[in-house]
Amino acid sequence: MEIGFFQFDNLVRARVPFRLFLFEDFDFSFYQGPDQKHLTSVTTQIQNKKSDQIIFEEILEMELSHETPIVLICRNGLNSGLVAEMLAEEGYLNLFFVEGGYQQLIRRQ
Repeated sequence: MEIGFFQFDNLVRARVPFRLFLFEDFDFSFYQGPDQKHLTSVTTQIQNKKSDQIIFEEILEMELSHETPIVLICRNGLNSGLVAEMLAEEGYLNLFFVEGGYQQLIRRQ
């Protein structure tokens, strides 16, 4: 379930269809042009300061297919990892969260 910067970057640059859930309003301006458009089209912003349980419930309410590739990004990777585990217990199959979260993405980009 855990992916790093290079796996995330490959998903964006290859324009793989996935759903991206951001736990905060992160700046992805290091992606430009078509990459930025793709990233914007797959992103759902989740309000900051919500509990993992509430984030989990909000994603469930979207009634996504259990096969939909889902990528979760929080600030440090901890909360997104917990939500990914909760979704896996509900039968979601293609779950990923960024190791080290947004902080790690910024360091590696």
